[in-house]
Amino acid sequence: MANTIVRLGKGQITATTSATAEVITTNPTAYDTSVDYIMIYNTNSSAVTVYLYQVDDNALAVGTLAATDQFFQYALAAYETILLCRQDIMIIMTDTNDTLKAYASVTAKLNYWVFGMKLADQ
Repeated sequence: MANTIVRLGKGQITATTSATAEVITTNPTAYDTSVDYIMIYNTNSSAVTVYLYQVDDNALAVGTLAATDQFFQYALAAYETILLCRQDIMIIMTDTNDTLKAYASVTAKLNYWVFGMKLADQ
């Protein structure tokens, strides 16, 4: 059976601080998930900064974001799209409720798509 890239999440980033960073994809129970691509599009007529975090689970519950979890920060110009590939990010989530979280400097101006593979635990 071949591994297939699937959409792991999509939506709009509405959180504006690390305290309210929202989950954009979560590793489900009994799976390992690789995040291979993240695409973010700025719909705003001015720059918007995006922040991305990889947050480990907390005893299989969604973990609390820490400053050390941040792996990406970028100011997208007006109407700019950025594509992060597996060579750029290399995220593998193995525990239930490992998460990818995000927030932006302006609410509801960034759209995102997350793609990767979910493999059943062996």
